[in-house]
Amino acid sequence: MVSDGSQLLSLLDAGQKMTAYLQACLANRYFMGSVLVARAGEILLSAGYGMANLEHDVPNTQKTKFRIGSITKQFTATAILQLQEQGLLSVHQKISTYLPDYPNGEQISIHQLLNHTSGIPNFNELDNFEQITKIKVTLDNLIARFSGEPLEFTSGERSTHILSR
Repeated sequence: MVSDGSQLLSLLDAGQKMTAYLQACLANRYFMGSVLVARAGEILLSAGYGMANLEHDVPNTQKTKFRIGSITKQFTATAILQLQEQGLLSVHQKISTYLPDYPNGEQISIHQLLNHTSGIPNFNELDNFEQITKIKVTLDNLIARFSGEPLEFTSGERSTHILSR
């Protein structure tokens, strides 16, 4: 929380400078997206810039949702390693610890999920990939979908970079 007027002015100035910078980036076609910048619990900037969908003329807002694909792997790995640092899990535990009914769960470790050696098949190569892309993605849906698929290879045997591991 900001405790005095000079801090507030400094934060407002920082927010205005960031807004001006992002507006310039937008004008030069260097950036379109949504931005949230916070410092010490204070939101300095929360805004959308440019279009979320050019074809349908949908603007970005501060609440626009993006399909960020593979970058989620970095966030997931960071969260898992933080949980390990806190002693709440170990990357060497088998996924059956958390998903007891998952077939082959006793063969696959969290570490193997992180380094793409689990053997779980790539979802975009499954026969019904088109149907998968049209259903609401929930953890239960994904687990149900993959639990019916055999492993492509023995866990830990080799590495493949795919979307579902």
